[in-house]
Amino acid sequence: MKNVKNMSCVILNNNIKLTKPFNYFLATLRELPYSKVVLTDNLGIIGEGEVCHAVDINGEIQENSNCFEPYVNNVLNKKTSINSVTDISNILEEVKLFIAHNTGLLCGIEQALFSILSQKTSKNLTTLLGCSRNKKEISIQITIPYLSDIGEYKNHIQKIISDHQPAYVKFKVGKNLFLEISAIKFLKEIDPTISISVDANQTFSDVLASASFANQLYELKVAWAEQLLHKDNIKGLRMLKTQTRLPLMVDEGLHTPLEAEFYAKEKLYDYFNIKLAKTGGILKVLEIITIAKEYNIPVILGSMLHGKLCLE
Repeated sequence: MKNVKNMSCVILNNNIKLTKPFNYFLATLRELPYSKVVLTDNLGIIGEGEVCHAVDINGEIQENSNCFEPYVNNVLNKKTSINSVTDISNILEEVKLFIAHNTGLLCGIEQALFSILSQKTSKNLTTLLGCSRNKKEISIQITIPYLSDIGEYKNHIQKIISDHQPAYVKFKVGKNLFLEISAIKFLKEIDPTISISVDANQTFSDVLASASFANQLYELKVAWAEQLLHKDNIKGLRMLKTQTRLPLMVDEGLHTPLEAEFYAKEKLYDYFNIKLAKTGGILKVLEIITIAKEYNIPVILGSMLHGKLCLE
């Protein structure tokens, strides 16, 4: 392979059509605005990473990635390669000075850097991070989008149970609360062993309405509700916590270890939903998980609309 003097970055964009639209409170997704980060070091080793664009979650659009490519190269062109996790952390901190808050892009860059380091050392990500692999299996959560009527919900629910036999199912809610509660009741009837949660994606502007909905869910023994209120409505969140016993999960409001520390100290949320494209990658995720463990807060870890490359 041809040697290069310094590391370099290329960002490629493509739109991937979904087999069918996915509906939730903030948007209807018909395609995935995809970007791939391709890094090359001085030995010609190539690392690839995925960028998740979600303007409603991390404020990023596909065009941003191309605009930031010169700034990423401005940092990488000073480097020849990477030899440790510390090298990766240092590069990311420097890149962040040029592309502040673009956590989806940072996540893709981090993934590509780890790919290069893994190839150089013949070590997988778990080994590189010094983590143990004592879990034999990981439980997956299936998400049900907005659907138009109870018949469509029933067909969808029966199919996911038949195809996946999930331990966890999450309903996107906020469009038609009566219909969504009816669908939850149906799932409870046909398989009461499944743990059910809901994700409102900041649906509610009224605290009393959110509390009323949360209390209905509590009576149905729903496990938790995710992001009922706008992420910045801290006053409303404090009030909501006094008016319902339903456990609450933060999603859109959690991007940094500093936010995690605040929510934990103030006891505003019972669960953390940590997503790679919100934090900027696995290194920040590990910082948040450390905080969560300190305060005994359970976490869910996900990767949003990443594809197969990220899951590998």
